[in-house]
Amino acid sequence: RLLEEARVLAGTWPATTVLLTSRPVRVLLGVPEHRMLEALGEAEQRRCVELGADGDVSESWTHNLPPALGAALKRPLFALLAGLWLRENAGQPRAPVDLLGELGRRAASAGADEPRLRALAVRAITRDLGPVPIAEVGSASQVDALMLTGLVVRRPEAVAFALPALAQWFAAQSLLEGETPPGVLLDAPEDLELWLYPLALVVSLGSWEQAQSCLTPLLD
Repeated sequence: RLLEEARVLAGTWPATTVLLTSRPVRVLLGVPEHRMLEALGEAEQRRCVELGADGDVSESWTHNLPPALGAALKRPLFALLAGLWLRENAGQPRAPVDLLGELGRRAASAGADEPRLRALAVRAITRDLGPVPIAEVGSASQVDALMLTGLVVRRPEAVAFALPALAQWFAAQSLLEGETPPGVLLDAPEDLELWLYPLALVVSLGSWEQAQSCLTPLLD
């Protein structure tokens, strides 16, 4: 619907250009206007990393990253997160999931209602990271408080995380806190693939005991 309205606007005012951005959505892949965001070149990657780091970054730092991380830096979000990692940590991140962890920690420091964010994240995961009806989130004042964090955005009669990665991080925290028993994931095995990133974050961020207690029910 938004794309059709943009077409009408551009057709009505020929001097007008409309740019719509979105995460990959199947319904948009076949439209004639669709273009994939090109991967960042090496120079662009370094500029993004330096922007996140707020300073110069040696060329060797980016060249010595593990292959999976080097590939992730071709996307602007991960390049910026790599720079933020440099601000707070020594050495190098091990995998893209470490950068998502950095994003989640910064989001949690916003002083939000974390238990409610974790509950919202679990519901979002089961909806393929889609919007969650407001009635399942809380009262109007509680929803307004979440909106003030900038982590959550409004949808018609629903709310959603501004970034899918935030939903995945808070869902991982729900597993680590024991609020979501791992066995519950087996109640809907068709959704297990949606939990891959939260589970990877559990392994990356949690202790050995936490990772074992979370994964054992799923692997037995």
